[in-house]
Amino acid sequence: MIAITTSRSPTQKTKTLSKYFKNIINFGEIFTRGSAKLSNIIKYCKNHNYKSLLIFHEYRGEPNGILIKYFELNIEIYFKIIKMEFIKLTQISKQIKNVKIVFINFLSKNMQRIKILLNEIFNKGNSNNYDGLLLIKYSSNNLIFRRYYKYFYKKQNSFKFIEIGPRLTLSLTKLLIQK
Repeated sequence: MIAITTSRSPTQKTKTLSKYFKNIINFGEIFTRGSAKLSNIIKYCKNHNYKSLLIFHEYRGEPNGILIKYFELNIEIYFKIIKMEFIKLTQISKQIKNVKIVFINFLSKNMQRIKILLNEIFNKGNSNNYDGLLLIKYSSNNLIFRRYYKYFYKKQNSFKFIEIGPRLTLSLTKLLIQK
């Protein structure tokens, strides 16, 4: 299971973003933080065998970062949200069962670690019958571009893509591997 939480009093944009991630994450569960300390949420997640914790930060009412704590490998990653465009969200994202994840340019040792972590979080199936595509591209200036699509099959070997989630441009700000 993967826990998802936000800042203490999140705005509607941050709530929408966290709900969207809940829909595309394998076994995601949202925790309303309220007045709870972050350290207490981390302890709860570790004691109840959660794999990861995603924390959505905001600044002046705008989502501005995602902190991912991966408990099994003791890795902590912080992505600063550089740009976010909300696409008109539909109920389609709730219907997706099997997502193919495509990673582009994850070549260095640290990027391979991040690839493993993101694959663990977003992998929703392991069959060859995919109905969704999550495209994650890494550029040389530490930016990660994330897009999410739904397949629609027209005929045999013919399909189209529809983008169904917010477009995110993230900057890798922190990668902490504890031993």
